[in-house]
Amino acid sequence: MSKDILFLLQGDFMRGLEGPFYCPDCIALEGLLSYFPRLREELDVVHMDFERPRKPIVDVLGEDHQESPAIVLADPDKARSYDLPVKEANGRAFLDDEQSILLYLSYAYGVSRSPR
Repeated sequence: MSKDILFLLQGDFMRGLEGPFYCPDCIALEGLLSYFPRLREELDVVHMDFERPRKPIVDVLGEDHQESPAIVLADPDKARSYDLPVKEANGRAFLDDEQSILLYLSYAYGVSRSPR
């Protein structure tokens, strides 16, 4: 794998009879991608439907790891060097929380980060 893979949920999804909704964590990452469009070229960005199973991420991390957002790391040692909580599944390393992903993108790709 040559690029990090960022998995995000599509917006405007329904949950039962309620909605439409969006994932607030995914929206934050979409905002970062809009501020720094070059990230869309440097990452593989995969949008998924809300309904499970979420085949694109299941194919990479397995049924037990369908949360979004998630980033599958091409070079896990880089994320570990930033002291981020790297997880592993199916022989792949990943981050699956918004704040860790935002920090990783800032450190690894040289984009700004939030002062919080």
